[in-house]
Amino acid sequence: MSHPVYSHVNGVTTATNQFDNYCQTDSDTGGKQIIHGSVSYVKTGTPSANGPVTTRMVSNSPAGVSFVTKNSSGATVTSQTISFSNYVYTPGVPGGDATSANPDRVQIDEFTIGDALTGKSYRQTGYVMSTYETSDGGSQTTVSGRGYRSNGTYFDLSSTTPMTTNKSGDFTGGVFTFAGAGSSTAVATLVPGSTLQATMTVGGAPLTNVPACAK
Repeated sequence: MSHPVYSHVNGVTTATNQFDNYCQTDSDTGGKQIIHGSVSYVKTGTPSANGPVTTRMVSNSPAGVSFVTKNSSGATVTSQTISFSNYVYTPGVPGGDATSANPDRVQIDEFTIGDALTGKSYRQTGYVMSTYETSDGGSQTTVSGRGYRSNGTYFDLSSTTPMTTNKSGDFTGGVFTFAGAGSSTAVATLVPGSTLQATMTVGGAPLTNVPACAK
């Protein structure tokens, strides 16, 4: 990895991270991950006794960064490229913990994930995420945005109930609504627990013939 562009003037850092077929090898399996592409960013901060405190960061990768994984035999297992424009991170409380009144905020005008093996892509626009730490040590997060499938159809994602976790990182609640063209609606309700799982309804009818979604 290299930094072909780097400057720091009056609290503003402008830089580019360049990955030129950067390779990581799994010592257990012998598999490899190869990363290629570049990400540019502008980070704005204010001086403090402990170093600069970030107040805003803007990042772009219009050409994208590719991630290719190969097994020990050299066969390609996954091959994806992620590109994005106008990623903006704004801390709610610079140098401190975000609050419900001033949450950390991420906005992305557009990002795309393309899969070279399947030929499919996923694109999202107008993505917004806000998050903060709750008084009991957990977190609360809301997201919204519009997603596009490879076939051109779209859906609007929103947190109708914020996603919450406890201080151990276990999920305690959250409801996400996916509203598509033609008034179709799917609702994912998170199942409390250490694993991200959800039950689904489509058009108000529960999906009972499939297992709960899990990641």
